[in-house]
Amino acid sequence: MKLLIYLAAIAFFDLIAIMSAKFWNLKGNPWYMVISFFGFAMIGIFFSLSLKYETTAVLNVLWVAVSIILVTVFSYMLFKEPISLIQLIGFFVIIFGIILIEMK
Repeated sequence: MKLLIYLAAIAFFDLIAIMSAKFWNLKGNPWYMVISFFGFAMIGIFFSLSLKYETTAVLNVLWVAVSIILVTVFSYMLFKEPISLIQLIGFFVIIFGIILIEMK
């Protein structure tokens, strides 16, 4: 259960950090970059805490997979970035991969 909480925190702060970096790029407000740095720092903390419950390789795969999906969806919603058919197929492959990893 703690692993899921830590993974959710990692995904949340990753999303916040990446979206803030994008807003900084678009708007130039330095506070967005401060938020981005804070988000990435929090990722490091929660990633370290989660290593008590899962191997580094599996945890990294889960983090990256969830991050790809979240960042793509939010980029589409906030910035109107397109999602191609290949990317949609990739999402299903990622989801299938997560299921396989969790089956151990």
